Amino acid sequence: MNDKKKLYIAVVVSLLALFLISWGVFKNILSKDENQINKTQIEKQETKEEIKNKIEKKVENYPDGTKEIYYLVNGKKEGKAQMIFRNNDREEYIYKNGVIEGKAVYYFYNGDREEYIYKNGVLNGEAKFIYSDGKEESYKYINGERK
Repeated sequence: MNDKKKLYIAVVVSLLALFLISWGVFKNILSKDENQINKTQIEKQETKEEIKNKIEKKVENYPDGTKEIYYLVNGKKEGKAQMIFRNNDREEYIYKNGVIEGKAVYYFYNGDREEYIYKNGVLNGEAKFIYSDGKEESYKYINGERK
């Protein structure tokens, strides 16, 4: 074999070796990325399962016949809730981090309703009473007192 052919074979073998080494490194990187993706997906699934397990619907019956329906998230009242009274009146409100917060509605058994706002668990802000015949009366609550 002449020197040109030997050189040509050496270059081809070197390039082939370089390609195989590079392919092995690339494949290893891809494998790690796939493992990371799979691990992340498993962690997300576990997180969703943990969240499902941490949300619990509760029904609490009080001695006066009132019943409160609410959700516990991580041990705190959170989200939509309602209080159902013995006379079938009901109040719908929202818990945020264990405290009633935002718009709420009290539905009277006769069809009347009252709409108001809770701030930090206390009635505060604009409110209105809507009679079953459609007439409305507007007023305010300040620190829990109707004004």
